[in-house]
Amino acid sequence: MSELSKEMFCQANYERALLSYCFVSVE
Repeated sequence: MSELSKEMFCQANYERALLSYCFVSVE
């Protein structure tokens, strides 16, 4: 997954309050 895709995916999860999942996905 590219960095841009990761950021967009992270942002989508963040907006749904899945913050912990977002950070785990990026790392």
